[in-house]
Amino acid sequence: MSLSAYSEHGTSMSDSSKANQDSIVGRLVVEQGLCTSEDVDRALKLRREQSAKSDPNQRSLASILLTKGMVTKKQLERLRPKIEESKSSQQIPGYQIIERLGAGAMATVYKARQLSLDRLVAIKILPQKFTNNPQFVERFYQEGKAAAKLNHPHIVQAIDVGQAAEYHYFVMEYVKGHTVYDDIVKMGKYPEDKALKIIIETSKALEHAHQAGFIHRDVKPKNIMIHEEGMTKLADMGLARAVSDL
Repeated sequence: MSLSAYSEHGTSMSDSSKANQDSIVGRLVVEQGLCTSEDVDRALKLRREQSAKSDPNQRSLASILLTKGMVTKKQLERLRPKIEESKSSQQIPGYQIIERLGAGAMATVYKARQLSLDRLVAIKILPQKFTNNPQFVERFYQEGKAAAKLNHPHIVQAIDVGQAAEYHYFVMEYVKGHTVYDDIVKMGKYPEDKALKIIIETSKALEHAHQAGFIHRDVKPKNIMIHEEGMTKLADMGLARAVSDL
């Protein structure tokens, strides 16, 4: 989501969504020491006055804080990931967002807790800029459905996929560790025995996927994870295709 979604008026959000976003922004600017609680209270009072008058140009809390010089655009931009984390944690029932693990062109991944089973999971959330694009949404659900049909120790396990409010999400096994790409950047290359172990375990994962009727189509260092105990885990089935479709 762009900065304008937080700071400009005239968005398509519902009144409840706007109020929720204002609440999140207000809390975060105080927590980060960008404004005092009194500053936020004054801005919220102005926001309520505009709303009571049905002002067609009523602005968000972020926009008012920006106009009054209480925050800068750069400060709001730095808050953007935290705002998204807070919004998604309130919008996905049954899960509590803990922290952001990473972000790519197609999704942002968060570490979260599944409340019903009290276990850690990873939640991949489709960026809102893609939610109105049927092609991106279809690919997102395709990944979840493909992963759900696979059950193998060297493939990241799918747990759930769905939509909550404006969020499309895919819940998967949380792998505590790092990627092969991280190791290559850090070490340059693997010792031969470790490289062979990764290749063999990844091959077993691909064999299982192929036997289930899927071709991964995006095997690369960033999609091969290494658990802290040393086990290889193949991730990201976003480009997987059923063999029957080829």
